[in-house]
Amino acid sequence: HTRYGTVTGVQTCALPIYGNPDSLPVHEAHRCDPLSPYGFHKLQAELLCHEYHKIYGIKTSIARIFSAYGVGLQRQVIWEMTRRALLDGEIQLMGTGEETRDFLHARDVARAISIISEDCPHNAQIYNVASGRTTQQLNDQIDWHAFLHCFVMIVRHRLPHRQLTNESTECTARVAEA
Repeated sequence: HTRYGTVTGVQTCALPIYGNPDSLPVHEAHRCDPLSPYGFHKLQAELLCHEYHKIYGIKTSIARIFSAYGVGLQRQVIWEMTRRALLDGEIQLMGTGEETRDFLHARDVARAISIISEDCPHNAQIYNVASGRTTQQLNDQIDWHAFLHCFVMIVRHRLPHRQLTNESTECTARVAEA
């Protein structure tokens, strides 16, 4: 209890706080080393949860959500390509194509947050919310140029495309410990 009554909450954080992990799979105690301002600020939000729990007794839990997907979610590879194609008139590919992610459907994220909010002790504990399976975003089994041709035909544009870099701009591999 605080002087304001009982406060309980689940802080949702994001995977970028891990940065490029030293090893896989990633577990909750893994070292945090954000590569972006977004990841840095998510880490700061977690630190505030820990401090408010310690100092004021605020009951919090922290859910680190891995790569969520589902209807209405943005910022995944296909959504981002479509947005860039329509706004910029060009498709820009970033990274090497070897990057991996641990994808989890939005329904499963909601279910996990519900379980955390109802069944966990709320002592600023961190929980990875992930499938525990790795998926390579692009690999040798995908003919990327054929995919782009189909994509361009679907959006009814003949857009130029180019590979901007052969280096990953973010974490190269992400999978949670099962």
